[in-house]
Amino acid sequence: TTRLVASQIFSGQASNITMIIGCRPLLNRKYKPPFRLPAPGYVNLRGELAQRTLADPSDPLIIDLKDLSLENTHELLKWHFRVNSVDQNVANVVHERTGGRPLFCLKYAQALKTVGGLALDDNQDLYL
Repeated sequence: TTRLVASQIFSGQASNITMIIGCRPLLNRKYKPPFRLPAPGYVNLRGELAQRTLADPSDPLIIDLKDLSLENTHELLKWHFRVNSVDQNVANVVHERTGGRPLFCLKYAQALKTVGGLALDDNQDLYL
């Protein structure tokens, strides 16, 4: 039936149609989606970019990326390694050595993990 409705919409036979698509609520604790929801800042940035692109696509887009705070570095590491928690010492070392630059944070932490400087315990906690 979905294909039939879609074909009618695209052919112009049906012009006033409302489709309701159901799914499991993402905020339901019983259901864990197989992905992590993006940070609110990322969602806001995507919305701003979409509006700007529609306004005038010929304008150059300049995004001023700032260094991450210690808290943001902690969250980035938690997200990147998909762990339950990150030891505060890990975030401190990575932030101190990289100055909070997002790409450097990820590369430095990955290098630490590669050489055995970071470890995971049974609870999926990342530590030095």
